[in-house]
Amino acid sequence: MENISAKILLIEDDQDDAFLLKRLLQKAQYLTVDIEQAETLQQAINYLRQQSYDIILLDLFLPETQGLDTFFSLSSHYPDIPIIVLSGLADQDIALAAVQAGAQDYLVKGQFDSHLLSRSIRYGIERQHLSLRLKQQNQELQAKEAQLRTIISQNADGMVMINPQGIVVFANPAAESLLGCPANQLNAAVLGFPFTHQETTELTIQQPSGDSVIVEMRLVQMNWNSESAYLASLRDITPRKQAEESLRRALDTEKHLNQLKSQIISVVSHEYRTPLTVILSSAEMLSRYRQRLSDVKQEQHLGRIKSAVEHLTALVDDVLFISKAELNKLEFKPEPIEIIPFTQELVSQVQVGQEDNYRLVFSNQGNGNQLNGDAKLLRQIITNLVSNAIKYSPDGGNVGVHLTCEDSQIILQVSDSGIGIPPEDQARLFQSFNRASNVGAISGTGLGLSIVKKCVELHRGEITLTSAVGVGTTFTVTLPKGF
Repeated sequence: MENISAKILLIEDDQDDAFLLKRLLQKAQYLTVDIEQAETLQQAINYLRQQSYDIILLDLFLPETQGLDTFFSLSSHYPDIPIIVLSGLADQDIALAAVQAGAQDYLVKGQFDSHLLSRSIRYGIERQHLSLRLKQQNQELQAKEAQLRTIISQNADGMVMINPQGIVVFANPAAESLLGCPANQLNAAVLGFPFTHQETTELTIQQPSGDSVIVEMRLVQMNWNSESAYLASLRDITPRKQAEESLRRALDTEKHLNQLKSQIISVVSHEYRTPLTVILSSAEMLSRYRQRLSDVKQEQHLGRIKSAVEHLTALVDDVLFISKAELNKLEFKPEPIEIIPFTQELVSQVQVGQEDNYRLVFSNQGNGNQLNGDAKLLRQIITNLVSNAIKYSPDGGNVGVHLTCEDSQIILQVSDSGIGIPPEDQARLFQSFNRASNVGAISGTGLGLSIVKKCVELHRGEITLTSAVGVGTTFTVTLPKGF
């Protein structure tokens, strides 16, 4: 056994008892002692103020204090010094109460030898040292937990501490904000999210206000208030997700515009070839054979050139219009318009120059024909639908234009008895550069209906169609009267 040295304060007013204790301590094995004796509690306190001691041997009955009061008076001032209580046979209950109150041990005078006294002193010092180490470790742990609590509380990320059953035991202010709930309502509540230790999970949190946030949650195991727990960190990644979505939309838009550019180049190069050929051939005929050509022939060639130029101009206008529409740069300037005379005039303009086998029939019903709309866009809607009805009715026939004026909306229907549209083509017909598969040699760019739809949408309206191959097609446009 290792020898230890101990500085002992003996508080005993009975000199005979003190003498016996000193003799026993001198005989003790593996224990080297330095003894200081105090006969009163006050004298002992004076000694304790001047120097430190490893252990105190205390008689509970002193001249100025008796029983447990003696122990409490001393231990309350010097709680870190181990105390062994010395008692008589009749005072064992009091001595036991002192041990229960914090004394390391008690010895009954006359009932112990040097070995028992030495062992009690050694164990008392060791237990006190162990107790102090545990106390210090507990204080350090509490300090670390307090520091951790402060760090968690001030963290910009949401921090939620949950026990193994998933019940919230702590939530920081950032978590309150993310979850839309104060901490006093979160505590003792079940977190309600599936969680896996050390895995990162994305969650969408629906807040009581109706707003939703996207968070990245990661779980780590740790101790909290000296118990096993899980720390869930909640990082708001809503801005990042919104940025990713914006970037994705921008990339999709760029891809779409690149495709649009390619389609425009393809269509323009194809559609320009025929009218340019007409212009070139007629110009050469006029240049080489003008003197030989009659006035009528010259007028025919000039008319072909003019028609080709008008076709090219219309093509350029359509391309510019759809380009602006794709870039959301179309202007919308609504104004009050008398829609019945407006439509009649446009139908009459289209009728001029048509062959005799086409007949445009306009009809209307209802009252209150004033519409708050953009005249330029309305012209695009009506002329494109009527021109298409004529173009895709190669055998001629009637083209019906019917206008219904209701209290809150205008309904325009354009019907033909032409080639019709196959069902499989109808869903994509309003997309730019898409044409029906049965158009054959009928020329076109596939932009007309796309332009119509863009104009209808700017008026917050809708367009639908019904069609049967070989029977005909009816387009229905519904526009609200006002905004």
